[in-house]
Amino acid sequence: MIRVNRAELLQKLELVQPGTTPVDVIEQSSCFIFKDGKVLSYNDETACSIPCDLKLEGAVQAKPLLDLLQELPEDEVEIEAKETKFIVTGKRRKASIRMEAEITLAIATVEPPKGWKPLHEEFADAINIVKGCTGKSQGEFSTITCVHITPNWVEACDTIKFSRYRLKTGVTENMLVQHSSIKNIVAMGMTKFSETESWLHFKNAMGLVISCRRYVEDFPDCNDLCKITGEPTSLPKGLASATKRAQIFTDDGDVLVELRPGKARIKGMGAMGQYSELKDIKFSGKPFAFLISPELFIELTERHNECELSENHLKINGGRWCYVTCLGQVEEGDE
Repeated sequence: MIRVNRAELLQKLELVQPGTTPVDVIEQSSCFIFKDGKVLSYNDETACSIPCDLKLEGAVQAKPLLDLLQELPEDEVEIEAKETKFIVTGKRRKASIRMEAEITLAIATVEPPKGWKPLHEEFADAINIVKGCTGKSQGEFSTITCVHITPNWVEACDTIKFSRYRLKTGVTENMLVQHSSIKNIVAMGMTKFSETESWLHFKNAMGLVISCRRYVEDFPDCNDLCKITGEPTSLPKGLASATKRAQIFTDDGDVLVELRPGKARIKGMGAMGQYSELKDIKFSGKPFAFLISPELFIELTERHNECELSENHLKINGGRWCYVTCLGQVEEGDE
């Protein structure tokens, strides 16, 4: 048996969770892999690894192990591997989780990182801004579901919304990375990166490595969107709480923001229902409406609420970054 700190093990498993899937997309992608003093995960688009004190080898179902460690009250637990069981023992309680001794996950196909370089301190901030402009389709590969990373900026466009953040990224060539993969680095405190033929790798001070599959394909030229100008106006503040409530119904999609003199309406719509909230605001501009990711709308209004309105677009210029979205008509409804 190996005695481990429960909270520390749980933290490491949560850090590599982005590489897992609820069910097997590829063989053992729903598992944590313990091997060579590390815990690993891989789902074909994202691979994760972090050093781990558990010196055992096998593939363990991720969800029950996470759920169990979150619920156990002990500061320390004992862990052992027996044939097809991963056994966790606490004080007068024991659980066994199905384990496969043979590791079949194709994580060996992920090229190992080499030649680590310092990551720009604003890179995660840039990804956080532009990822809200990607499409969320889970279908076949498309540029609208990707973040475009170039030596001089990162950007994303889903044909309705566009954002570009200018910074020297350090990458040697343009590449596309799926939104669902690159979003995982935002809150991880990454400090280094490495490029290999098919992967873009990131590393933090804890030794966590997140590898994102990269694609070398053409991305639409969006330079004209950066040049849009219009009439100066301001987005109202104080809409964060309404936006968060509307977000519950968006199925990880956009909220609809409608602005008219003195009023703002935030709408969230999804497969399970819809939400609408009307707020009194200080706004005297012309009526307009637009779609935006809830996280991005909260971020933008808190950072930089000055914007420009053209006939068809709303544009926010944040200095290093810009955001552009198509405008729609405000629907008639209750005031």
